[in-house]
Amino acid sequence: MASVLARGSRRLVSSGTLGALSRSLRTVTTRRPTSLASSGLPSTPLRAQSQLFGQDQNARISTHLSAVQAAVAEPVGTAEDDDSSSDATRQTFSSLFSVDVEDVEEAVVDESLLLVNCGLSDVTVKALEARGIRSMFPVQKRVFEPAMAGQDLIARARTGSGKTLAFALPGALDLTQVRFAILDEADQMLAIGFAEDTERILGYAPRERQTMLFSATTPAWIKKLVASHLRAPVNIDLIGQGASGKLAESITAHAIQVAPEVRRSVLVDVLTVYGAGGKSIVFTQTKREADEVAAGVSSHLPCSALHGDMSQAEREKVLRAFRRGGISVLVATDVAARGLDIPDVDLVVHYELPQDAESFLHRSGRTGRAGKDGVAIAMFTRREAGWMKRILRETGTAGVTLITAPTAVQVMEAAARQVMTRLDGVEEEVRAFFRPVARRILASREPAEALEAALAALSGIKEVPEPRSLLTQEEGLVTLRLSGRRGRISRPAQVSAVVGGLADAAAPGGARVALGRIRMLPALSAEEREEGAAFDVPAAAAPALLAAAEASTDLAGQGLTLDMPDTLPPEEDLYGRDSSPYAGSRGPPRGGRSGGNARYSSDNRRGGYGGGGGSGGYSNDRRSSSGSGGGYGRRPASGGSGSGYRSGGDRWSGNGGNKWEGGGGDRNRRPSSGGARRSSSSWGDAQKFGGDWIGTEHEKLGYSKAPPHARPTHDQISDLLTHIHSSNGWEYIMEGKAKIGLAHDGQTVTLEPGGQTELSGAPLPDLHAVARETREHLLEVRKACDAVGIDYMNIGFDPKWDFEDVPRMPKTRYRYMREYMPKVGTLGHDMMFRSCTIQVNLDFESEEDMVQKFRIGLALQNVAGALFANSPFRNGAPSGYKSWRLHVWTDVDPHRCGRLPFVFDPGFSFAAYAEWALDVPMYFLYRDGQYTDVGGQPFRAFFEGRLEGHPGLFPTAADWDLHLTTVFPDVRLKQFLEMRGADGGSWEFITALPALWVGLLYDAGAQAQAAALVADWTPAELEALQADVPRLALQAPFRDGTVQDVALRMLNIARRGLEARGLGEERYLDVLDAVAESGVTRADRLLQLYDSEWSRSIEPLYTPEHRVDNGLC
Repeated sequence: MASVLARGSRRLVSSGTLGALSRSLRTVTTRRPTSLASSGLPSTPLRAQSQLFGQDQNARISTHLSAVQAAVAEPVGTAEDDDSSSDATRQTFSSLFSVDVEDVEEAVVDESLLLVNCGLSDVTVKALEARGIRSMFPVQKRVFEPAMAGQDLIARARTGSGKTLAFALPGALDLTQVRFAILDEADQMLAIGFAEDTERILGYAPRERQTMLFSATTPAWIKKLVASHLRAPVNIDLIGQGASGKLAESITAHAIQVAPEVRRSVLVDVLTVYGAGGKSIVFTQTKREADEVAAGVSSHLPCSALHGDMSQAEREKVLRAFRRGGISVLVATDVAARGLDIPDVDLVVHYELPQDAESFLHRSGRTGRAGKDGVAIAMFTRREAGWMKRILRETGTAGVTLITAPTAVQVMEAAARQVMTRLDGVEEEVRAFFRPVARRILASREPAEALEAALAALSGIKEVPEPRSLLTQEEGLVTLRLSGRRGRISRPAQVSAVVGGLADAAAPGGARVALGRIRMLPALSAEEREEGAAFDVPAAAAPALLAAAEASTDLAGQGLTLDMPDTLPPEEDLYGRDSSPYAGSRGPPRGGRSGGNARYSSDNRRGGYGGGGGSGGYSNDRRSSSGSGGGYGRRPASGGSGSGYRSGGDRWSGNGGNKWEGGGGDRNRRPSSGGARRSSSSWGDAQKFGGDWIGTEHEKLGYSKAPPHARPTHDQISDLLTHIHSSNGWEYIMEGKAKIGLAHDGQTVTLEPGGQTELSGAPLPDLHAVARETREHLLEVRKACDAVGIDYMNIGFDPKWDFEDVPRMPKTRYRYMREYMPKVGTLGHDMMFRSCTIQVNLDFESEEDMVQKFRIGLALQNVAGALFANSPFRNGAPSGYKSWRLHVWTDVDPHRCGRLPFVFDPGFSFAAYAEWALDVPMYFLYRDGQYTDVGGQPFRAFFEGRLEGHPGLFPTAADWDLHLTTVFPDVRLKQFLEMRGADGGSWEFITALPALWVGLLYDAGAQAQAAALVADWTPAELEALQADVPRLALQAPFRDGTVQDVALRMLNIARRGLEARGLGEERYLDVLDAVAESGVTRADRLLQLYDSEWSRSIEPLYTPEHRVDNGLC
């Protein structure tokens, strides 16, 4: 304390002068066939098989193509032959690839389900048979008897099993005469916000009515509706308890892991191969994505989008075309997942995984309906693997097989088959128009050659598709496999050495082969004797490498073989342990290709995956040799006077030096007290802007391990501090005889009012250092927690204990704040004692730079907050908000909190912020080691020497420091910018917040794009975001979309900003990308667990799975 006051004991400038205050803040070959020109037709070259594969691979493709050609190798007749054919005996084109009609068995129908055996009148039976309906589904049969008896009922059956046909809708809107009230898809209707409307509608209907509720799932919370509106209902369940609406047995389910950048092109191949020319539905998360995917697919297959922004007429037109076969692919949002009559769908593709597990069933249930077979395929990225597994686990979906992207041969074979279906769809009148042209072509060249070209053109495939990597699906790469006895190939470096030797043998002195991704292939069992690695190389290089390997006696002598596999063992076990991208055994699918001296590249000059120079792969990825690679770049020289550690400073108090102020450098030339390029005093006239240092602060919510998991007392926290102190040279921060914190190497650990502990990290040069600091701290805390019997939860707000239940920490100033809070807001105590946050501190280059960064930060703060939403509980139950912590800040103190609209005014400056801060009320006065209540008087009164009870007393620099740390806008300005507003969370989210803001604000191009993104946002829109995001998170509306749409754009900008930094930091955004792409926040998942597995209890939160260090230790 003394060091702070000594530094700040100089009196502030005379009253009314803002200069010093504001200054304190500034701080490939083709051949051509015989020309068609002589026939008078346009000359169109027929492309030969691609030479890209080399002769061996071409031979393989030729073999496959020959099989396709053999299947259609019927003699080609002349036009006269065609005319003389009998329509009665002519075989359809598509039947060339089908089994004979007489071989198809008719479906066996349970006679008890025939309409004539169901007690229906003859009139009803005839009417239904006229519509092609001759039997009931099981659910219809089971419902019929109690429904006819007038009983209320709840019916539960799988999607596509006939629930919607099990009732008839009333024909009038006069609800006073309603005798039957039927609610279909009840769970989904209520889940998406129609609960209130449903209650209102049912309220208008007579109570003496028959009510029937139909759904594929019946979550526990539907019981409230049942209790209010149904009378002793009959429960008809064709699924069973715990089944959660499993997939129909008629659906074959697959999953395919794709890299994000090739997801769309793989989708086209999947539709071609597995859609087989029938009807396919592709599901996306957003309307924009539906439009974009539909546009991409439509250049290959007849396709259209379907979503909520389309008019009813547009939607009906699309659905009509889809039913009739005019379009074969429908790209839809979840609007098409339920209730729509779309028969005979052959394939469902989850282009993006759904936000919740049950939606996976309902989407998939659009195929395999009414006893017909169907296929459902889920596409997921590596970082979505954990969510894919969880969907399967929560829905009880078994038998999903992991497949690879279709090969070029598979795509061409499927396209050939589909062409036959298209030919069958051409009417005779249309064929007549093409008959003269057909005769010319047949007379001018070999009929088979002409037909081959026509079929290929009709299929949309005019050249052999480029090969794809089996590892990343990237076009232009092929995957080779190096195998040998155990121990021969156990590290990626061995692959690099072998490939380098083969490349030299194939072309001495030639260009080296740059490897792509390397995946180690360990032995699958203890009995397996072979292991090896799969790796990607440019397709053009593969033939030479394979030939060199075949000719190499050295390779054979070492017991090694090189081949080109058609498939690889699955990389993910869909039914095994979750393999989070952050679990250490493998990383997300990106890894920089640039950088010199790459460990796994056979050409060090080009670099490769896992390369050095700061753009390598991931530090915990098996294919990465260096997670951070390269140096950290420039660091400021040490020096400058200033205080040591923060001496207990935290978000509540500025006493103790500011961690961004200058200090003596340590042996790493890093400022020892969080040094910055500012002057050592907040009040110095000399200003030195610039720098790109990163400071992270994160709070953690503690609880006792022993039930009932009370919040820890100060004695417990003191014991924790003692264990940390003894482990790594930390120094105690004391207030009187009470331990209130620790300090070490530019970091501090401090106590918040309710015993939350906060790490205020040192200013660090890059995100790798931030991640390392976070990891080391949490591991240190873990050891101490195990010793004292407490744990820390990865959540932003206490889910259980009320304000009165939380022990008070012995910091005197908290008492004054606690007493003041209820005078100005209703949620101040929630903020002080029950919330936890993550924030990042960033530099600015100039006042102009500060203004732009401040505005970007304020505008995007709630978008960022939505990504981190994880605090949906309060007092042991859902609060109605996905981030109660965010909501808390809306009613703490209007004088010191919020988004500061004046920041967006022309002329905003350091002085303008200081002017605002002067009018913010003070909590207390600190003098001579004592706190004094000053009754909420504004700092301006103090500044002018008219503080009531202390006339003539003027503030010092320390007083201004202290005051600035007790204002809580969404973005806080000191000698740096504090980006606040993220729920406290797990370790990967702690690093994700600085990654987001560094990506947005530490690259000029990214900062300009971020500024352009928010440039036209209105005050009303920002106000609406502040109100809606805490409640709805990513699903909060914004303009013509949602916050999720904005978050995706924001993350794209941030990723490009990090890429421009060239330090390989992009991976720290992956956890946020996963949230934004799925639209599912941690709050959404916690609420889903609460309503299902947790049986509406929050106690499972107090388990290791939900610790802040889960997956790290």
